[in-house]
Amino acid sequence: MCFCLPEPEVITVDEGSDVILPCSLSRQDITNKMFEWKKGGRQVFLYDDEDHSNIVNTGQDQQFKGRVEHFPDELKSGDASIIIKDTKVTDSGEYICEFPNLNPRQIFQMKLDVVAVEAPQPSVKILDQTKFSAELQCEVGGAFPKPELHWEDGAGNKLLARDPQVTERGRRYDIILKTTVTKTDIYRCVVTQKEINHQTHDDIHVHITGYTAGDIAGIFIAAVVGVVGLVFAVFIRMYRIISFFIKGKAKPSVRILKQTQRVAELQCEVRGAFPKPELHWQDSEGYRLPAPEPQVTKRGIRYDIILKTIVYNTDRYRCVATQKEINHQTHAYIYVHFTEPTIIIMEEGSDVILPCSLGSRQDITNKKFEWKKGGCLMFLYDNGPVNENNQTQDQQFKGRVSHFPDELKSGNASITIRDMKKADTGDYTCEFPDLQPSQIFHIKLVLEPTIIRVGEGRDATLPCSLSSRQDITSEKFVWKKDGRQVFLYDNGPVNDNSQTQDQQFKGRVKHFPDELKSGKTSITIRDMKKADTGDYTCEFTDLQPSQTFHIVLVLGEYFDKTLI
Repeated sequence: MCFCLPEPEVITVDEGSDVILPCSLSRQDITNKMFEWKKGGRQVFLYDDEDHSNIVNTGQDQQFKGRVEHFPDELKSGDASIIIKDTKVTDSGEYICEFPNLNPRQIFQMKLDVVAVEAPQPSVKILDQTKFSAELQCEVGGAFPKPELHWEDGAGNKLLARDPQVTERGRRYDIILKTTVTKTDIYRCVVTQKEINHQTHDDIHVHITGYTAGDIAGIFIAAVVGVVGLVFAVFIRMYRIISFFIKGKAKPSVRILKQTQRVAELQCEVRGAFPKPELHWQDSEGYRLPAPEPQVTKRGIRYDIILKTIVYNTDRYRCVATQKEINHQTHAYIYVHFTEPTIIIMEEGSDVILPCSLGSRQDITNKKFEWKKGGCLMFLYDNGPVNENNQTQDQQFKGRVSHFPDELKSGNASITIRDMKKADTGDYTCEFPDLQPSQIFHIKLVLEPTIIRVGEGRDATLPCSLSSRQDITSEKFVWKKDGRQVFLYDNGPVNDNSQTQDQQFKGRVKHFPDELKSGKTSITIRDMKKADTGDYTCEFTDLQPSQTFHIVLVLGEYFDKTLI
């Protein structure tokens, strides 16, 4: 027997895209069943024995009118998923998929996070320049919603510009805006997206020389001394051109190097910059993030710089590159999202399914995905399963793991582990490493709690043992109740003088020293009280991987089902 705790799955999509909210009732035919989708108590979609016309359904919330569909062909296999089209930020929130007429009724929860899509950082450059003018170009690629672009001079005055060149790719826009300037100044291209209250910009410094004293002197010398003067004038001009174009504006590029369930390593890279820029990381509030010394490589007069940082929170982060000598600053954004793991409770000896699917429902038959536990490979699919002769698959899972070939076309990378054992508990990841960006899903597998019933005033023995029966005399283990320490053993019991042991259990708990050699860490709680009822864990924190066992202690006939 296995079931999921009510931890809602988090689905993150860009604003304006379509999203599938998954809901599946095993594989039984639900064509003649009733199910309903809700958000915050408001009806999103209703299906009732083929009467699912939300056009005339007065109960459907106005926000979702004409934007929600289900999958009629999938009902026979128990799939009640829906698709919401053209998502908006206001669609974010918690959704439930409910089968109210089943006994017991079934409710599935998930959380939708619609992220406002901002325009990529504009890129500006000089297309052509003479002594008296320069043609500037501003380019934005892959923007949504469609942004407005304009040029400004150093005083903030809007400049005349040609009609923008607009290319539409699906729902995204590539836009180029050009203008011509005739004086030395710092010019700015401004990108505005009114729908999401977003604005960004990029600056460029333009130096217009005009005729200088050096030019006049060059012409005079050329007229007087002929070829010598001409060569000298050309040399002067080339020197000025090289001096101008030798500036290399910093354009940072950011990416996620590595991400786990709780931490991500970010990298910001600038290449071929001159003068040497300064780099730093910021969070969305503008606070600077700690970072190690940057990696700096010098190539001639230009610099390649890499700056890394570690982050722990879901947020939008920014890498800022500053070149004070030329009054230039630019930046690049990256969004980092951490998800809570799906918790699955399993019964020893049973089979359990670990769920993993792409919200896009794209065909992954020719894709690569891998399952890992504690960093060890347990299942690999790369255009086909490659586990039979795979030397890297952990020995613990040899011959016990299988996937669902018929489900790959709908983006389902779930697996089944047969004959569950205590050693199988722990943290699992399902990863699509070749997708851009890569996708990682986290699963936590725990053993179904053992329920112990003891009469008030009697002694209660809570069992815990390692299946390997290894000697743990010199190891560390800890018992806890609701996060509070009940008993600590670290190469010997350390509770007599321990300040961390909860006062409720002082002088009432003992272990079994003679049993440690065979991997048993059971304890006895003397004089059982009603306050002792609840959830207990027996944890081996220093083992690789760590092991946790769950016990539910119940007083006599008293039994609160919410405990499990």
